[in-house]
This record gives sequence, C-alpha cells and structure tokens, in this order.
Amino acid sequence: MAIQKPFAVVPLPLGTVTTGNEIASRPAIHLNEFKNPGMVWQSSGNTNLWVRGNFGSAKAMDFCSVISANALVGTTIRVRVGDTQAEVDGTADYDSTAVAFINPSITRTDGLYCSHLEFPALQTKQWWRIDFAGHTGDFIAAAIVLGKKVQFADFYSPDFEFGVADQAEIDWGRFGVVDEADGRLMRTLSMNFGWMTDSDRSTNFQPLVETLGKRGVALWLFDSDATIQRQSKTYFGWLSSPTFFKPAAPNQIRYQAQFQILSMI
Repeated sequence: MAIQKPFAVVPLPLGTVTTGNEIASRPAIHLNEFKNPGMVWQSSGNTNLWVRGNFGSAKAMDFCSVISANALVGTTIRVRVGDTQAEVDGTADYDSTAVAFINPSITRTDGLYCSHLEFPALQTKQWWRIDFAGHTGDFIAAAIVLGKKVQFADFYSPDFEFGVADQAEIDWGRFGVVDEADGRLMRTLSMNFGWMTDSDRSTNFQPLVETLGKRGVALWLFDSDATIQRQSKTYFGWLSSPTFFKPAAPNQIRYQAQFQILSMI
C-alpha cells in the first residue's frame, strides 16, 4: 500500500450532545472536552450505545474519529450525518453503515484505540449520530472529532521525527538521592515541509496555524493508510512550538515550515 500524505482535522464543537447510555460522573458531553482526555464518556453496560449531536447550524465535515476508546475486536461503529434529528436516527444523507472500530485489527498495550472514517464527499450538515455495537462491558471514549481534513499538497521532508516528551521531573542530590515529580509521557511528531507552494501555504498551512495558535488542538494523521501502524501514526494535541513560513530558496515562490506536535494520546 502507498504511503499517504499527512493531514490535520480541527475538531468541530459538538453542540448539544445526547446519548442512550451514560453514567452520571462520565456523561457524553465530556466527548466535547478535547483538551482533557481524562474527562471521558462511559456507558453502563453495552445497551443503547449511541451519541447524537446538534451543531446548531450546518457545518462542513468529511472526517470522523472517536478518540481513545476501549474498543474490542468485535466493536463496530456507525456514523450518520443529516439535516434533522429524524434523518440521523433513520435514513441519513451520509451513513457509513456499521464497520469495524479497530481497522486493521491490532493489539495495543493500553487497550485504547482511535477510529478512522473518511467520508467519500464533503457533507455540510447540522446533525450527527454515532452508534456502537458488538461491544462487551462498559464503553469508554475520550473525544469525538468531526471536521474537515486539511491535507497537504506535498509530502514532508525526510528529516521527520517520532519521539516522546516526558512531562515528569527528576533530579539527583549530591549523594545520589533521586527526587522525582510524576508526569505524563506524551508522544511527539516533527514534520518539516521544505518545498510547499504559495497556494498550499496560503490555503492550507497558514490558515491551520492561525486557527490553532498554541492553545488549539487538532487530530494529525501522519500516514492514514490502513496498516497496523496507523494507530501509532495518529496524534491528537497541540503545536508545541511556533510555526513560521520562510522562503525555501532565493528567488523561489516556495516555502518551508516545521510542524512540531505534542500529543495527548
């Protein structure tokens, strides 16, 4: 399979969220807390596993992901978007039908997976609904990302980097006594785009940077091809350093910029 060009999705605010099953301390509205992965939606058992939302007005989207879910091999996901609640509860303008949540099937040590659904065409709709089936026990998920893909026209340069940023602190006293402060290990991704066109800069890269700043979060797919590595190439988080655009070479209308992502998943 061919390596796919990376893309980013800025999550749309989910609007009014309802569900068929939630526990009081972990309601479905937590799926809208994009910056707080510890605030999750949890069901009580595996019946009525659906969430539905009303954006309040029509929004453009061609992508859906459910973040950090305790899906199992048999868990399925079905996404519908439409103009009314009746449509998404029945026959919707877009209906993914039920597909495997973990695709391709892999085993992760943390037991948490991200779905990946790309719509065949851009949908501009007000309502959305996601159903889960084939699950055993309580279903847990951290966030739902619905939005429009920003896919870059060219590939990254070969000097990309995968890494980990340890948010803990450690120090050693004069006699070798260790002083530690707990913190989270966060995955990192660094991509340098060294030869972007002015059109790609002005229509894709720069608007994305201006939307996110240093506080906004996005879902980043380094390579969306359906291989066992797709989960490990999925990132959800912040730009960890400012992104600048500068000419790639003298007298050339080409630009270069580096994207550094700090991921919470």
